[in-house]
Amino acid sequence: MTLRRQDEWLESALRDNIKTGHANGNDHLARATTLLPNLDYEALIDKWAAVLGDENMVLCTFEPGGLREPVEQQFLTSVGAVFDPQMRIEPTQNDRLSRDCLEFLGLLRAHRRISAKYFTFFSILAEYSKLYKDPEVFRYILPPELRQNILAENADKNARIARRFFNRDDGVLFRHSPATENAPWSVYPGLKRGAAVRIGEYLADRLYEQLPNKQPNGD
Repeated sequence: MTLRRQDEWLESALRDNIKTGHANGNDHLARATTLLPNLDYEALIDKWAAVLGDENMVLCTFEPGGLREPVEQQFLTSVGAVFDPQMRIEPTQNDRLSRDCLEFLGLLRAHRRISAKYFTFFSILAEYSKLYKDPEVFRYILPPELRQNILAENADKNARIARRFFNRDDGVLFRHSPATENAPWSVYPGLKRGAAVRIGEYLADRLYEQLPNKQPNGD
């Protein structure tokens, strides 16, 4: 089982929910509230440990600068199997979409965006997001106060997990400390018309480039 610091997990899960159409509208914090039960790692671990036993639980943490082995390799290693480098594995990087791109996706009529068509959209929007990056104040959807509260509420549980499964007497489960106290943050003002047009044009250009029989001078 791989554990990610709760505030980071919630931010990532919320972004995925918005991207795939499981959270529509502007009240993203309401959707985040429905995901909060997933942050009680101790309760989740206890359910599995009651069946498998503590000694058979294999846990690791996912943190910035940490191990970036493919999940398939991590699994095989954990069960004592040999990983063959020629095995087909999926890309490990989950590209982050800018706030404008997430908002743009929310304008699409489909409520569930999980088909190959939308995955193509996502990859192009990820390229766009690298070209037009969010200002630091819009990097996170979740406000710093909420992220701090989440970490505080789970601090004791995380400490017990660290001692119980990682043999860490200091009770520190996640080595990477959050910088939420003085982190710049502001309410996202919404997608501006100019940005929406720019995203649409970028999508059109990149989709046109992928056509097998595109005409030269397609503009």
